[in-house]
Amino acid sequence: MCWGDILKVSRDRNAVAELYKGIVLRFIIAV
Repeated sequence: MCWGDILKVSRDRNAVAELYKGIVLRFIIAV
């Protein structure tokens, strides 16, 4: 595994976390 792969994975994980946060927030607001 090279550094580029690690950076890409961490960036993807960050994007997923942001997406998840947005969904959870929307769910809380909807309820």
